[in-house]
Amino acid sequence: MDLTRPLRMLVTDSAERFQLRFAEQAAILLVNFSGVAVQASARGVIINAITERDIFGAAALLKAAISTVEVGRIEIAYRNEHSMEPYYRVRVITPEDHIGDVMAEMNIRRAAIESLDDANPGKSVACVAPVSKMLGFERVLAEMTRGLATAEYDFIGYRPTQSDEPPTPPRSPAIQA
Repeated sequence: MDLTRPLRMLVTDSAERFQLRFAEQAAILLVNFSGVAVQASARGVIINAITERDIFGAAALLKAAISTVEVGRIEIAYRNEHSMEPYYRVRVITPEDHIGDVMAEMNIRRAAIESLDDANPGKSVACVAPVSKMLGFERVLAEMTRGLATAEYDFIGYRPTQSDEPPTPPRSPAIQA
């Protein structure tokens, strides 16, 4: 497992009886594909990446080259049996009239805003967020800004996993009558 690239996806070939043979071919096809690390296995090829766009781009290349390719779901590489989760530093550049929507979406995704600056054109907002909460962010960002905003991701490491659920208040002891 590549912990420097926190996203992974298993890709298989439904027409291939021996997945290792397919995985070796796929690894050769992706050898110079930027942003991904590829691992051949008996189950298929495992694509590791930092961003969804890199994983989906590599999977699309494989599908174009081999029509029977089947793409699995994206998984997140946790460390120490889910006690540590991967985090991104995300920088979004957006037109000024969309900055409020972008910041609201980042808050929904448990992002800690680090800075808000002027950019040419528009505004730049930087935050730190768990990778698990940022899945699908680029699609939402494109929809809310009509494709005018861009996002850059830097993998910054692992931090303790935080629960999304609010803490439950302690129970008071039952009153005896």
